[in-house]
Amino acid sequence: MKQDLNKNIKAQIQVLAYYQILGGVMGIGLIVWLGFQSNIFLSLGLLILLFVIGLYSFSIYCGYNLLNYTNRESFRLSAINQALQILSFMLLGFSYKYIAGVEFAVGVNLTNEALFTFDFSFFTSEFQMNLNTEKETTKIAINIIPILIMYFIGKLEQKVETGEPIPTIEESNILDSF
Repeated sequence: MKQDLNKNIKAQIQVLAYYQILGGVMGIGLIVWLGFQSNIFLSLGLLILLFVIGLYSFSIYCGYNLLNYTNRESFRLSAINQALQILSFMLLGFSYKYIAGVEFAVGVNLTNEALFTFDFSFFTSEFQMNLNTEKETTKIAINIIPILIMYFIGKLEQKVETGEPIPTIEESNILDSF
């Protein structure tokens, strides 16, 4: 990678970084708020709570990395963060759903009959993990937004590798690029 990327590429990377940071901050805020509402801090759910805070902290870390160390590793971590948000399911009593940002999910509910589902939420943070509940429910959904973001990450990484490295956040301001 070379020395100075154009302002358009810097702005795109900064938007992606701030998107991940905001999703993580919103997720941690929601978890803390829900924790105080339900006294989850005093129950066995504390382990799950720490896991969820870890996921949202990872989102913040990915955004921070993009802002400060734009390199192959920061793009790889951001892609992993997005990959964790693609699939959600409820199957045989186990469910998993992790969203740190925007959700547009297309899915199918196979509980009684095949029903197609569409879920949309704009800048939400959501985590759901259940064990041994609703065993008769079968749902699978794919969040399209993280797939698009992963494609965008790949394109940005190509631009950076053929272009020049990006200055750190201290060296540039996102407002200067507009």
